Amino acid sequence: RDELDLSVSQDAAPPLESIPLPPETGWQRFNRVVDPAAQLLRVAVIAAFLFLWKFAADNWIEPLFAAGPSETWTAFTGFFTEGLFWEDLIVTTREAVLGWAIGATLGMLAGLILGRWKLAAKGFGPMLTFLNALPKIALAPIFILWFGIGEASKVFAAVIAVFFIV
Repeated sequence: RDELDLSVSQDAAPPLESIPLPPETGWQRFNRVVDPAAQLLRVAVIAAFLFLWKFAADNWIEPLFAAGPSETWTAFTGFFTEGLFWEDLIVTTREAVLGWAIGATLGMLAGLILGRWKLAAKGFGPMLTFLNALPKIALAPIFILWFGIGEASKVFAAVIAVFFIV
């Protein structure tokens, strides 16, 4: 049987890593890092989207159903001058952080218990797998019925979402 000789001869070309590259100029580095063509394309796509939105809002869509970009921008910036936006942001942040902290803590405890005691894993594992398979957003109406429309239902929804991830 003939053996294939895979050895490299001495006259073979040197590996690519050993070939010195010419130094990179400032413009070459700029073009490599920033990629002006891609940036220009992104700006053009955004400009085309805004133009088509404005054109559609002015010509095809009734103002009752959709506003143009300038009206939308005015309404968007108006939210920041109202105190209600900042109050809502604080409440939402508090609910999310509280839900994350409780869910992460319970998830770590459950993981430690199920990982440490095999009987607990055998007993609770199938139920936790079933609960994890449920779409979390579908549980939101149930949480509202159980805990009301206030902060508790939102915190509990965040706890459930985080619990299974941890």
